[in-house]
Amino acid sequence: TNPNVFSKNTAIVTFTTAILKEGISYSETYSEKPLLSIYPNPAADLINISFLSGSEEALLRIYDINGKLCFQKVISGDGESVSAQVDLNGFPKGIYSVIATDSKKQEAHNFAKQ
Repeated sequence: TNPNVFSKNTAIVTFTTAILKEGISYSETYSEKPLLSIYPNPAADLINISFLSGSEEALLRIYDINGKLCFQKVISGDGESVSAQVDLNGFPKGIYSVIATDSKKQEAHNFAKQ
Protein backbone atom coordinates (compact mmCIF):
# COMPACT_ATOMS: atom_id res chain seq x y z
CA THR A 1 0.00 0.00 0.00
CA ASN A 2 1.11 3.53 -0.78
CA PRO A 3 0.91 5.90 2.22
CA ASN A 4 0.35 8.88 -0.11
CA VAL A 5 -2.88 7.52 -1.61
CA PHE A 6 -6.14 8.74 -0.09
CA SER A 7 -9.72 7.74 -0.77
CA LYS A 8 -13.03 9.33 0.20
CA ASN A 9 -13.05 6.91 3.17
CA THR A 10 -9.68 8.05 4.52
CA ALA A 11 -10.12 9.74 7.90
CA ILE A 12 -8.52 13.15 8.22
CA VAL A 13 -7.15 13.88 11.66
CA THR A 14 -6.17 17.39 12.70
CA PHE A 15 -4.26 18.06 15.90
CA THR A 16 -2.23 20.77 17.58
CA THR A 17 0.88 20.23 19.67
CA ALA A 18 1.87 22.37 22.62
CA ILE A 19 4.57 24.97 22.05
CA LEU A 20 7.78 24.34 23.95
CA LYS A 21 8.58 27.28 26.22
CA GLU A 22 11.74 29.22 25.41
CA GLY A 23 14.71 28.10 27.49
CA ILE A 24 13.29 24.64 28.31
CA SER A 25 14.55 21.65 26.39
CA TYR A 26 12.39 18.73 25.30
CA SER A 27 14.36 16.36 27.55
CA GLU A 28 13.79 18.60 30.61
CA THR A 29 10.07 18.68 29.93
CA TYR A 30 9.53 14.96 29.37
CA SER A 31 12.22 13.22 31.42
CA GLU A 32 10.09 12.41 34.44
CA LYS A 33 11.39 9.85 36.89
CA PRO A 34 9.77 6.45 36.26
CA LEU A 35 6.88 5.72 38.62
CA LEU A 36 7.68 2.00 38.87
CA SER A 37 11.12 0.52 39.48
CA ILE A 38 12.08 -3.13 39.75
CA TYR A 39 15.48 -4.42 40.77
CA PRO A 40 17.50 -6.51 40.28
CA ASN A 41 16.50 -7.22 36.72
CA PRO A 42 17.08 -9.98 35.77
CA ALA A 43 16.31 -11.53 39.15
CA ALA A 44 16.93 -14.95 40.65
CA ASP A 45 15.27 -15.22 44.07
CA LEU A 46 13.81 -11.82 45.03
CA ILE A 47 12.73 -8.60 43.36
CA ASN A 48 12.31 -5.22 44.98
CA ILE A 49 9.45 -3.13 43.64
CA SER A 50 8.94 0.57 44.29
CA PHE A 51 6.00 2.62 43.01
CA LEU A 52 5.84 6.41 43.32
CA SER A 53 2.13 6.38 43.89
CA GLY A 54 1.33 9.48 45.88
CA SER A 55 -1.09 7.24 47.78
CA GLU A 56 -1.04 5.29 51.02
CA GLU A 57 -1.51 1.98 49.18
CA ALA A 58 -1.44 0.40 45.74
CA LEU A 59 -2.36 -2.90 44.13
CA LEU A 60 0.62 -4.87 42.86
CA ARG A 61 0.07 -7.64 40.29
CA ILE A 62 2.56 -9.88 38.48
CA TYR A 63 1.59 -11.69 35.26
CA ASP A 64 3.51 -14.29 33.30
CA ILE A 65 4.14 -13.98 29.56
CA ASN A 66 0.81 -15.74 28.84
CA GLY A 67 -1.18 -13.22 30.89
CA LYS A 68 -1.76 -15.53 33.85
CA LEU A 69 -1.91 -13.73 37.21
CA CYS A 70 0.96 -15.13 39.33
CA PHE A 71 0.97 -12.71 42.30
CA GLN A 72 -1.34 -10.06 43.71
CA LYS A 73 -1.05 -7.98 46.87
CA VAL A 74 -2.12 -4.61 48.23
CA ILE A 75 1.04 -2.86 49.43
CA SER A 76 1.19 0.09 51.80
CA GLY A 77 3.50 3.08 51.92
CA ASP A 78 4.05 6.52 53.31
CA GLY A 79 1.69 8.47 51.06
CA GLU A 80 4.50 9.21 48.62
CA SER A 81 5.58 5.75 47.52
CA VAL A 82 4.88 2.10 48.20
CA SER A 83 7.38 -0.72 48.05
CA ALA A 84 7.54 -4.47 48.42
CA GLN A 85 9.96 -7.33 48.16
CA VAL A 86 8.58 -10.36 46.30
CA ASP A 87 9.94 -13.89 46.72
CA LEU A 88 10.33 -15.45 43.27
CA ASN A 89 10.84 -19.03 44.45
CA GLY A 90 8.18 -21.06 42.69
CA PHE A 91 8.17 -18.73 39.67
CA PRO A 92 9.48 -20.54 36.57
CA LYS A 93 12.22 -18.84 34.54
CA GLY A 94 10.78 -16.35 32.08
CA ILE A 95 9.54 -12.84 31.45
CA TYR A 96 6.96 -11.29 33.78
CA SER A 97 5.01 -8.04 33.85
CA VAL A 98 4.51 -6.06 37.04
CA ILE A 99 1.52 -3.72 37.14
CA ALA A 100 1.14 -1.27 40.02
CA THR A 101 -2.14 0.61 40.37
CA ASP A 102 -3.35 3.22 42.82
CA SER A 103 -6.51 5.35 42.79
CA LYS A 104 -5.09 7.75 40.17
CA LYS A 105 -2.59 5.94 37.97
CA GLN A 106 -1.17 2.68 36.74
CA GLU A 107 2.33 1.77 35.63
CA ALA A 108 3.69 -1.44 34.12
CA HIS A 109 7.21 -2.80 33.76
CA ASN A 110 8.75 -6.14 32.76
CA PHE A 111 11.42 -8.20 34.47
CA ALA A 112 13.16 -11.48 33.78
CA LYS A 113 13.32 -14.39 36.24
CA GLN A 114 16.55 -16.40 35.84
